Amino acid sequence: MDRRSKILDGIDWKNQKGLEIGPLCKPIVNRKEAPKIVYLDYLSTEELRQKYKSAASIKNLVNVDYVANSSQPLKSLLQSELPFNYIIASHVIEHVPNPILWLSELYEILEDGGILSLAIPDKRFCFDYLRHPSTTGDWIHAYLTRANQPTPNAVFSHIRYAVHYHHRTAWGHQVQKSDLKRVHTLSQAFQQAKKSSEGEYIDVHSWGLTPQSFFDIVKDLAQLTLLKFKVNSYYETSGHEFFVSFKKTSADLQEILSSIPITVSLETDLSNPVTSIKELSNRPKELQKSSSLSQTVLAEIQNIRPHLDRIREQLKKSSSDPSQSGIRSDYRKNQGSLISDDSITESKQVNVERTAQLGIGIITYNRLEHLKNCVERLRNLTTIPYYLIVADDGSSDGSVEWCYEQGLPVITGKNHGVVWNKNRALYALMNYTDADTIVLLEDDCWPVS
Repeated sequence: MDRRSKILDGIDWKNQKGLEIGPLCKPIVNRKEAPKIVYLDYLSTEELRQKYKSAASIKNLVNVDYVANSSQPLKSLLQSELPFNYIIASHVIEHVPNPILWLSELYEILEDGGILSLAIPDKRFCFDYLRHPSTTGDWIHAYLTRANQPTPNAVFSHIRYAVHYHHRTAWGHQVQKSDLKRVHTLSQAFQQAKKSSEGEYIDVHSWGLTPQSFFDIVKDLAQLTLLKFKVNSYYETSGHEFFVSFKKTSADLQEILSSIPITVSLETDLSNPVTSIKELSNRPKELQKSSSLSQTVLAEIQNIRPHLDRIREQLKKSSSDPSQSGIRSDYRKNQGSLISDDSITESKQVNVERTAQLGIGIITYNRLEHLKNCVERLRNLTTIPYYLIVADDGSSDGSVEWCYEQGLPVITGKNHGVVWNKNRALYALMNYTDADTIVLLEDDCWPVS
């Protein structure tokens, strides 16, 4: 699905009345296709033309219908247009000085059941990389102090920590900090912050967001009754941005909290993904990645629980009798290779050297011969203690039955695709083994030496 489709997911944009905030030269909804669209920005068309006069795309600048200002609530400014069926804001919320007030104003101008769709830059993949993720406290401070323009702190942080990666201000992959270069000097950051303190409006990224930090804030605001929206959909980071849509409903607090997705941070220097994943077992109602997936996710948890229980029992047995489980916490030497074959019954000869720390998950779907080959290679060539779990995506070729015959722990369910199946393996390995290193292999990948 392309980015436009993600932003417009669930919106009848051709026929409904919509508001797009900050469309500039690349509106998500074009007035030629959707005559009911209304454009809002914080500067007039001419002011925007002047600000971006050096940009090659300025010739495509749309005509702004309304100019927002801090002295007039949106409900009053847009009174003649209300209500809107949907609102779109692509790369806007990070600029908003007071997001809590802004979201509450957007809630007011939407009809019941209306959609607010946001495209948000992920600070890990753009020039905000060095900034710490924004917190609920940051947003609360802006709300209680009634911020109506970026603070000197926001201005300084935006300029001081802005970086480029080989002259690019956004990228779609993990990078090394050593490859990042500062865009501005310390002095430039201070001078701009000083101008801000003297009252000049300097447009910057007031907030550095990731999916994790954003939904942490959303959860807190919901519990403080400062956010009434229910999460309607969420698309994880693609390129340098992620996508979230909210729905205006009369949902109670529990419904709102249940709609907030659990996200796993990739920032290894700032958070622990294991902690986030382990929350799955305690927060099944909050697993919703989007409203349409909620029931599917919950059903999947129910389906895999018997497999997880079986894995738990195999772990218990393996701790006392290594011959009883495919998850091995011990090994014996045989020409330098690890033997993990459950047909071995000579448990007394097993030389237990240390508890297994490596977890291996094999990802498979209807490729039994590949699976057999992968398991055989792993058994013969892995030379350290390991746990082995097979994640099956609903195979019908006897793969699950073969795993049972081999005594291999297997977790299976309905077919949902390779990404979903990898999460099955991660869930089992992180929650039911003590592995501190995890490797996932698709069934057509195996060690050769």
